[in-house]
Amino acid sequence: MTTVAIVLALAGAVAYALAAHVQHAAVRTACAPGRGRIARLVRQRRWFGGCC
Repeated sequence: MTTVAIVLALAGAVAYALAAHVQHAAVRTACAPGRGRIARLVRQRRWFGGCC
């Protein structure tokens, strides 16, 4: 059981890291100079994909 718990914890950590990377890439892309940066960010599916 301990091995299963460790494997699941590692899988969760990897999923969290991937979601954080996807969100960071979406923010970097959407927050280019100009007006409407927040609106562009919210419209990107990658931003929401990292939230769930």
